[in-house]
Amino acid sequence: FFKGTPLYPFGYGLTYGNVEEKWLDENTVELYNKDGMDTDYSVLKFKTEPHKELVDFKKVFIRVGEHITVNF
Repeated sequence: FFKGTPLYPFGYGLTYGNVEEKWLDENTVELYNKDGMDTDYSVLKFKTEPHKELVDFKKVFIRVGEHITVNF
């Protein structure tokens, strides 16, 4: 296992779009594409106890100005 300090935290990622996430509860997130282009976006769901762990993910396509809800 890696013993050093990572450059980026677990779950850190880059997207070319400007997507805002608004979590309504632990299983539902609203996504807003505030960019000028359509984009693919990966929504990552984590649990943080006892440590940060990826639980699920979904890849979605969001059009310009679109608002969608993703349920896990």
